[in-house]
Amino acid sequence: MTELTALEWLGTYLCVGACALLLMRAYVRWGVRPPKQSEFVTEMMAAIRADQPYDWRKQAKSVLFVPLALLVWPLSIGVGISELRKPARTYQAPSPEDRFNCQREHLRMPISTMEAEKMGVVTDPLGRAPALPFGHLNGAWQTFLGKKEDDFSLWYFEVPVDGTPVRFDRACRGFAWVKARKVQAEFVFETN
Repeated sequence: MTELTALEWLGTYLCVGACALLLMRAYVRWGVRPPKQSEFVTEMMAAIRADQPYDWRKQAKSVLFVPLALLVWPLSIGVGISELRKPARTYQAPSPEDRFNCQREHLRMPISTMEAEKMGVVTDPLGRAPALPFGHLNGAWQTFLGKKEDDFSLWYFEVPVDGTPVRFDRACRGFAWVKARKVQAEFVFETN
C-alpha cells in the first residue's frame, strides 16, 4: 500500500468537496424547490436585468466564490445544512391600523394631566356634548388615566399622514403613557 503525498491528499480533499457541493446544489435545486415565480414576476425580473449595465465585479465575485467554497467545503456544507434546517421566514403584512399607532418618533412633548384636559375641552354650542374633558370620550379618558403607573409620564403625540409634506396634516393625535421612551398605553382624541 502506497502512501499519498500532500498533493494527492489535497486533490482528494478538493474532489470530495466538489462532489459534496454538487450533490448539495442538486438537492437544493430539485429537492427543496423554492416556490415557482409567477409569469409577471419572471418578466419583471428579466426586464430589470436587461436594464442593468454589465458589472464585471459581480462576475468576478461569482468566479472567485467557487474556488473559495471548494477550499472550505466542510464549512460550506455545514452552513448549507444549517440553512436548510431553519424554517422559512414569514413576514406578516402590516396592518392598516399600524399607521395610526403611536411610535417613539411621534412623541412631541411631555404634558401634565391638567394641560391635557384643557386641550380636550369640548365647546358645543348646541349642548349635545357633555361638559367634560374630551366630551363623549370622557369614559375612555378616565380608563386611560386608570392605566397610569408610578414611573409613567404623560406625553402628547401626533401621528403624521404617510407621505404628506405638510407638517400639520396628521393621521391622529392624542396622549400616551410613556416609560423609558416606550409607549405603554395611548388615548387618541382626534383622527383624520
